[in-house]
Amino acid sequence: MRKRERSGLIVSILLSLAMAAGLTLGHISTHHSKLEVVWVSGATAMITVYLLILLYYILKDRHLLLMGYLSQLPAIFIMVFLPYTWYTSVGGYANVPATYLMKTSLPIWAYILILISGLALRPAYPLIVAGGFIGVWITLFQIAMRDTRTVITADFLQNAFSAAIIPEYTHMYALGGLLIGLILAWITYSYRKSIHQAARLEVATNELGRYFSPAVRDTIVSQQTTFGGNRLKAAVLFSDIRGFTAMSEKLSAEETMNFLRDYHGRMVEIIYRHGGTVDKFIGDGIMVTFGTPVPAADDAERAVRCVTEMLAEVKRMNTGKAQPIRIGVGIEFGEVVVGNVGSANWLEYTVIGDTVNTASRIEAATKDHGVEMLFSEAVKDALPDRMATRFVSEVGLRGKSAAVRLFTVA
Repeated sequence: MRKRERSGLIVSILLSLAMAAGLTLGHISTHHSKLEVVWVSGATAMITVYLLILLYYILKDRHLLLMGYLSQLPAIFIMVFLPYTWYTSVGGYANVPATYLMKTSLPIWAYILILISGLALRPAYPLIVAGGFIGVWITLFQIAMRDTRTVITADFLQNAFSAAIIPEYTHMYALGGLLIGLILAWITYSYRKSIHQAARLEVATNELGRYFSPAVRDTIVSQQTTFGGNRLKAAVLFSDIRGFTAMSEKLSAEETMNFLRDYHGRMVEIIYRHGGTVDKFIGDGIMVTFGTPVPAADDAERAVRCVTEMLAEVKRMNTGKAQPIRIGVGIEFGEVVVGNVGSANWLEYTVIGDTVNTASRIEAATKDHGVEMLFSEAVKDALPDRMATRFVSEVGLRGKSAAVRLFTVA
């Protein structure tokens, strides 16, 4: 938003400089006296220097809001300067009725200046310039009405081709400036609101990226997936570093956190590559789901392939290490409830159910069986025939009434 506002201010200042230059050349080419040339040239030089100073600060991106408001002042100065110069050039008050002030092209130039102010995308800017024009126009009208030579008419021909004026008609110019200012203010406000909404959506999308793989995140955003709570089938994965407590006792707190940051970073990259969702980090452990919030037919297969790659990455991490690490991973596939849990003040998007508890128990069983990956028969049955598996053991898991058959990759 700041970048767009800055570019709008730059364009508006450049247009104001071009407008000032054009008006100056027009006056010089049609001047009535040398004094008029000096007066117009001097005023233009001051405006130009003023605008160039503002432009310098805007290009340096310093005090942008202040520079934006200050950049509206030359427009008001021009609206005061133009009718005075025009009036002086035709003889001034002594020779020409003040109604002449109401018959110049000032409204057209004012409307242009209001439009230019809208380029900076601040609703206040066109309102400021429109307010300036209305103030100048009312002042000119008061001057005209106090002139004893002023003739009031209801004839449009006399209003157009003589010194007479229709007061109600002249008010339309002020109303037009107000209308343009209000419309531009509304347009710029709506535009800024849209940009802020887009920015919030991008932040929310990036926040989702902390939990979901890019593909799943994009699906959530495009399909407007709700988080009210759903029951679906998913693969749940728990991984844990073996002997991490003993290992962390030999490391400083900073070394421990650096190690976990590196380890988690590597694992999450692999998890995302296989379309997994990081549910939570549990110390050195990671809980991952495949199939949330959007289930797929190959959730179990992607979970197993993800673990295979995670184990290969751990081996790469251990290369040349005096103290290699080992991990254990358990996978279960079944029905879960997915949604937001917690209180009104704090919510967490997670999965719950027997499948989650079983996956955690299977991960713990890897220690007893000396294997790095174990998964249930439900996972095995969901795998394609091309993926070779081998039976490891049939064990009783805490909280399960029946024994669970455990497998690993062949």
